[in-house]
Amino acid sequence: MAALASACGDQNVARAGFEVRDSAGVSIAVSQEPAWSPGAGWIVGDRQFVVGGGGIDLFRVSAAVRLPDRRIVVADEGTSLIHFFDPVGRLEATGGGEGDGPGEFRIIQAIGSAGGDTVWVYDFSHRRLTTYRRPGEVDRSMSLQPALATAALVGWSGDGYVATQLWGEGSGRSSFGLVRNPVTFVNYDAQGVLRDTIGSFPGREVLLRPEGERVVMGVAPFTRTASYALGAGVLFVGDQVTHEVRSWELDGGLVAIIRWTGGSLEVTDQDVAEWKTRQVESAASVDQPSVRAYLTDVPVPDRRPAYGPLLVGAGGYLWVGAYEYVSQAPSFWDVFDVRGRWLGSVEMPLGFRPLQIGEDWVLGVTRDELDVERVEVRTLIRAPGAFGGP
Repeated sequence: MAALASACGDQNVARAGFEVRDSAGVSIAVSQEPAWSPGAGWIVGDRQFVVGGGGIDLFRVSAAVRLPDRRIVVADEGTSLIHFFDPVGRLEATGGGEGDGPGEFRIIQAIGSAGGDTVWVYDFSHRRLTTYRRPGEVDRSMSLQPALATAALVGWSGDGYVATQLWGEGSGRSSFGLVRNPVTFVNYDAQGVLRDTIGSFPGREVLLRPEGERVVMGVAPFTRTASYALGAGVLFVGDQVTHEVRSWELDGGLVAIIRWTGGSLEVTDQDVAEWKTRQVESAASVDQPSVRAYLTDVPVPDRRPAYGPLLVGAGGYLWVGAYEYVSQAPSFWDVFDVRGRWLGSVEMPLGFRPLQIGEDWVLGVTRDELDVERVEVRTLIRAPGAFGGP
């Protein structure tokens, strides 16, 4: 695939400042500018169809996946239900429900495909995996052994699962102020048994303050977290400090470093003022005076995160979401090919949160005019002249 990318790149991608070098077996890819020439990028186009509605109102969609046969499975955290739709969006079956028994869920954190027709569902509350082979019919349930504290599932690796922590070890015990503790990524086999530790990385940055004898976690602007995505048996992890993402083998070996020249990360007074205004406006009227008082002395970093979430799309392309300091889905995503070349940026429809990216489609969550969640499939158009295009 790397050789193909190189060959196609010479023909279809505008020449740009890009180099790949090897350092002790680690590939380091550096892009000075995007490779797509103006007008030659990819476009997220029209909506193909929507799932939800028609008596199936979705409430807090935590995950959705399109299977190889194009059926769609949606996890509704608000109702603890799993909805199975056919390739054109018609409901086939519903499973799950709130509870503690087999096939029941408390907090659905993630779902995905384990190849073929197998769907896995991860319950964060029980640290339990549930698999389905037929729509709505539980195949098996298994607990992670052992389970990390606050373990979240990253995804299916091809022969097992990768998990991480939502909060790092030592949170609330180390010091006050802005604290960033490490989080650990681990590799489980297909039976949910721990296989390897991939590594520890900078985790979520939180504001810790004393309140009497307690330590409370507060809100601060422009905090960083670990960005990560799993694809083709490789884990991508970024610390959001600079425009850099690293990829790791599941036994902990570093594979590649991807670097690019992004925009300024400086936090301006206007940025801070806008963030504080939105925090106050999002609070209930009775709480706004106390929120305003709290924000008067909240610590403000001098640099914002370099980017937001990561996704690995079809063909091994890495998608890096722009950092947004207000509560909305990133509207722009930078795309990198299998060599780490920065191709360019793709704009998402306003309010559309992508969850999965195929060869010619994007699956994501949006809201209708009544603020009701919907899962959409939209076209992904690869313009002629762009790498990977027709």
